[in-house]
Order: sequence, then C-alpha cells, then structure tokens
Amino acid sequence: MKKVIFDTNIYGNIAIEDTGFDIAKNLSKNNEIIIYGSDIIEEELQRVPEEKTLRGRKFKEIIHYLYYTIIKYRLKTSPLIDYLAEMYLELYKDKIKKEKIKKDNWKNILVDFRIVALASLKNLDVVFSNDDRTMTSNLCIKIYKKINKENSLRTPEFLNYLDLKKRWFQ
Repeated sequence: MKKVIFDTNIYGNIAIEDTGFDIAKNLSKNNEIIIYGSDIIEEELQRVPEEKTLRGRKFKEIIHYLYYTIIKYRLKTSPLIDYLAEMYLELYKDKIKKEKIKKDNWKNILVDFRIVALASLKNLDVVFSNDDRTMTSNLCIKIYKKINKENSLRTPEFLNYLDLKKRWFQ
C-alpha cells in the first residue's frame, strides 16, 4: 500500500474533471493507496478565491469537498518540518541564478518545500504534483535527495496528475 500526498494543484485537476466527484469517491475507497492531507494543503485551499466558480458552483466548496472526501488521514506540520523546508530553500537559493531570485515567489516555493519535508519526515512514498517549475523540477529533486541523505531521510517519489490517472483511475 502506497502512502501519498497530493499537492494542492492535484485537487484542482480532479475538480475540473467531469467525473471529479466519482474520482474522489473511488480514490477514497482505493485499498492500494492511503492519501494523506495536511494543514499545509488546507491553508492553501483556504486561499482559493470565493468568487471563482465551476459549473455554477463555488470552486472553493468543490475543492474542499474533494479534499475531505479523498484524504484518509491528516498530518500536521512541526518545527522540524519547517526547519527541513528551510534547508531545502537555502540550498535552492544557492543553486539558482541571481536574476531568477527576483522572479520567484519565495513564499510559494517554501510551501512546496514544506509539503516535501512533511512527506520525507512522515516517510510517505509519493508526492503527486503538477508543479514542474519548482516542486518537481530536476534541481529541486536533487536538493531534496542531498538534504534528505544528509539527514538519513528517504526522498519520496514525485509523480504528476497524468501518472495518478494512469495508475489509479481511467
């Protein structure tokens, strides 16, 4: 059984599917995976604009419903998770070009790193995300592996929404 966490964008991908509610129910009943939620994801979901709609319904309500239908357990962050995320961020800042620093939104990057730190410290198998610009970029994965190895942590596998669809629903 795989222990996984979804980045916030995965819930959005499920929401825009015509069969999103069925997908959520099927994922919640799936015995091959345990999908974890987190206060980090919940904070991001709270920032979904109230006025955004999908098929005549508030998108925020849809995405919250999907989230709470899909997750089996909820993980909470800790100072250790924040510390590990900061370690990723410091190494990331050292590795990227100076001109890119001004363009990147450090707060959003830190949220991504907190999700990966949580997954690493809680020994989750997979992080699903479509964020290939930062969270699942080759550079970031190298950073996670380096920092995690130094701290005797296993780095989770990174898969995207298409991988999720191929593996657990069609």
